[in-house]
Amino acid sequence: MTSKRVRLGLLGCGVVGGGLIELVRRNRAALARRTGVELELRRVLVRDLGKPRAVERTLLTDRPEQVLEADDIDVVVELIGGVEPARSFVTRALAAGKPVVTANKALLAHSGAELFRLAAERGRRIGYEA
Repeated sequence: MTSKRVRLGLLGCGVVGGGLIELVRRNRAALARRTGVELELRRVLVRDLGKPRAVERTLLTDRPEQVLEADDIDVVVELIGGVEPARSFVTRALAAGKPVVTANKALLAHSGAELFRLAAERGRRIGYEA
C-alpha cells in the first residue's frame, strides 16, 4: 500500500507534545500500514530553544510563522494549552489554509464557535482529541 505523507507542525513540546512526538516515532510504521498515512514531524514551536527536548534540535523553532504559515506543513497540531496564544495561533493557521488538531479543551470552550466558523469559511477542519 502506498502511504500518503502528512507533514506535521506542532505548537508546543511539553508533556503532551513530547508524548505525541514519542507516539509518532514509535508507531509510525504501524500507523502507515493500518491507515495508509505516514506522519512526518517537520517543525515544533517552543518558547525556549535552549531547553532540552526529546526531539532533534533542527526541528525546533521559536518563530510561530515557521509552523503556522510554512509551505512544508500540512497540519498544525496545537498542544500549548490555555486560551492565548493558542487562539491566535490556531486562527493564523486556519487563515493560512491549514487544518488544525488540538487537545485544548479551554480553547474550544472559550473560542470554539469562532474557530469552527473560521475553519468552515476557509474550507478547513479542526480536529480535537483529549
